[in-house]
Amino acid sequence: MSQAFTAALLALGSAAAWGAGDFSGGLASKRVSPISVTLISNPFGLICLLVLALLKHSALPNTHDVMVGFAAGACGAAGLLVFYRALSSGKMGVVAPVTAVVANVVSVLFGAFSEGMPRALQFVGFGLAIVGIWVISKPESGARASIQDFLPALFAGLAFGGFFILTAQFSSPDLSWALVAARVGTIAVTVLAALFTRHQFKLEPSGLPLVFAAGGLDSLGNLLFALSTSLGRLDVGSALSSLYPVTTVLLAMLVLKERFTRLQGFGALLALVSIPLIVGF
Repeated sequence: MSQAFTAALLALGSAAAWGAGDFSGGLASKRVSPISVTLISNPFGLICLLVLALLKHSALPNTHDVMVGFAAGACGAAGLLVFYRALSSGKMGVVAPVTAVVANVVSVLFGAFSEGMPRALQFVGFGLAIVGIWVISKPESGARASIQDFLPALFAGLAFGGFFILTAQFSSPDLSWALVAARVGTIAVTVLAALFTRHQFKLEPSGLPLVFAAGGLDSLGNLLFALSTSLGRLDVGSALSSLYPVTTVLLAMLVLKERFTRLQGFGALLALVSIPLIVGF
């Protein structure tokens, strides 16, 4: 199995983990505030990463990886807070695709400038992935979105794009402690947001499984994405991992019994076709 193919599989795994985590976090955020969700899910994710680092007996990271990891976690936290807030407003069909597309475009452009231009067929794959993400998450006919709905998604996409780019800058082959530093940065931003907004923590015990799932799956997605970008190109990894809305929508269909329209089916087909083009088969 080639290194590029392994990187692609890891990126697709991160898409599955992030999509499932967003579904869990978005569902939990419909019951309580997004800050309450992240105040629990992030420390749980940190515990998961700490256990992994200790079990692997990983060497401590260098200063560069700690600083980059902290910055990546801060970007991810800022994006996630806005993303969960927007999801809880009921505009999931607008927020999810716009966020994914913006994050994808930012990281693809950065990858093209830093790692060289991808092949022509890969560009076609990037385009199909972007269209597929948009279509599969498109609201049903009659749903309208205002500029206020797009602004949070734009901010979240830029923040997630920053997370993608920074995560690809880790220098150590063992990413365990760098990801711990990233999770610390995430927690720091979340706590600051809670203090700034004078947030009153509230969480129903019945929502804890969803919150823990969101934290664990987000950490798993981060790990898989970091491994992917350490083995392959940033633009390829970010394009494949940005297919996470497909997972979110499929889970909404299976768990919440939401309708899966023919248009969404077409979007899923475009996303599937984009994968071999992006990977370069």
